[in-house]
Amino acid sequence: MDAYKLTNHIPQKQSTISKVHHLICLIIFFVCTANVPLFAESQVKIIFRPFVEISSEHVYLGDLAQIQTNDEDLRQRLEAVKIKRIKPSGPPRTIPLPHVKSRIAQQQLDPSEYTYVGDTSVVQYKPIILSSESILAAANAFYQERLLGEFVDAELQVEPETPIIPIHIPHKNVRLKFVPLNNEILKGTLEAQVIHKKTILSRHTLKFQMTLIRPVVVATQNIPPHAVIQPEQVKLERRAIKNSTAPPMTKLIETVGKISATTILQGSVINTSLLQKQYLVPTGSIVTIVAQRGALKVQTKGVALENGERGQLIRVINSTSKKELKGEVIGDKLVRIRF
Repeated sequence: MDAYKLTNHIPQKQSTISKVHHLICLIIFFVCTANVPLFAESQVKIIFRPFVEISSEHVYLGDLAQIQTNDEDLRQRLEAVKIKRIKPSGPPRTIPLPHVKSRIAQQQLDPSEYTYVGDTSVVQYKPIILSSESILAAANAFYQERLLGEFVDAELQVEPETPIIPIHIPHKNVRLKFVPLNNEILKGTLEAQVIHKKTILSRHTLKFQMTLIRPVVVATQNIPPHAVIQPEQVKLERRAIKNSTAPPMTKLIETVGKISATTILQGSVINTSLLQKQYLVPTGSIVTIVAQRGALKVQTKGVALENGERGQLIRVINSTSKKELKGEVIGDKLVRIRF
């Protein structure tokens, strides 16, 4: 009876030991794996920004969210995913997570592989305003490049003549272009054009006080009108020229021998408006008229009825036939007609 009881308790003791053993193993397992998640978390995390202001036509994922990943190439690909196009005049737009995922999938990426924080982002268009200071700086750079590249040994000062009003531009994909009005750059009046691709979106007139400091030709004595300018009548002197309506003469060799159009006072800066314009074909001059077709070439004399520069069409009279013709100035007192 005692032997039966002993043997009957042995399996129960072994069962208790086995349970304790399993319990110890479970404790060790959970201690060792306490910091290991049951499901591996994505190595890419996309964190939505609740509210975003942008100044471009298109919204990209990089605008909407912060992308956390150690893969720099993947991060750049995700940031460049185009999400939506918005209108500058439209209301704020709410962009939900499903729309973002569909755009990611269109780029041959699997959106299910990433972890998302947040599920929407509200996008508001923010117009860009070019400040008065930035417009002045851009205009100054324009003048410096255009004028100082043309004039050697010169200084240029550009100051606004009238207040510069800030310019609103619709988005970043535009450029600002300056155009001198009537192609007279020294007058200081510019048209600022806001251009998108090849379309001018808006025009703005700007007026500046232009001061060009450089050596120019100055009269050393009074020069009467219609007089041939002599070397002793002119010299080079550094002067400040403000908003000149006509370019100043800057070389003595190009001034001496010219004919004054009006009285030039001593000390005056000589500009092109004070000199008679010299044409290749002056009005009333005897010209050679050339007519050519193929190998056939005919020349005759004629009289110019108007002034003409190279490439300009003028009227002439054939001295032989007394017939009025129209021809192109191609040289000094030389006119070509077509027949």
